[in-house]
Amino acid sequence: MPDGAANDNAACASPNVERAGCWAHVRRKFFDARGENPAAFHALRQIRDLFLIEREAWALDAENRHRLRQEKAKPWVAHFRAWLRKELETEAPTGGYFAALRYADNQWPRLLVFLDHPEVPIHNNASERALRGPVTGRKNWLFAGSEGGAEAAAVHFSMVASCMLAGIDPFVYLRDVLSRLPDAKPSVVKQLTPRAWAQRERVEA
Repeated sequence: MPDGAANDNAACASPNVERAGCWAHVRRKFFDARGENPAAFHALRQIRDLFLIEREAWALDAENRHRLRQEKAKPWVAHFRAWLRKELETEAPTGGYFAALRYADNQWPRLLVFLDHPEVPIHNNASERALRGPVTGRKNWLFAGSEGGAEAAAVHFSMVASCMLAGIDPFVYLRDVLSRLPDAKPSVVKQLTPRAWAQRERVEA
């Protein structure tokens, strides 16, 4: 679930990958246009309602989340689509507000993926937040010493971020896994990923 940037096209080009759209990015476009056109506030209010539906849905298991989305989010999507088309027909093709409308229209098939896939959230805010650490801190590690050092740092940053997403302490995870790796067979290594490690720890606890 990336945004609409073209540099993500290659990563999503595999026939085994279905690309989902992010409603938070749609909202951001209208938010940026709110000072230009008051109609952007109407879009923001509508999208707020979708997020309120999703807040209720995400507290449920997958089956009930899918049911709730079909009952509440699907009609909302149809209403928003009708409004979006009407705005595109009447709005002049200039400015940030039109760009927000066009962005939502271009992303539309991807924005519907969550309706049929209960495991898919409506936004990628979690991954966006995870990127803030490297982005805001990259000046601190601008000089990695060597190309190998930069690659090693990237691997470690990825591991720590994966631990945080899995809800585990990176220090505890790395201390345990690094002690196991020297003697681990290749078939066991896949069981030592942050997600698999976290699941095993919860079962054993």
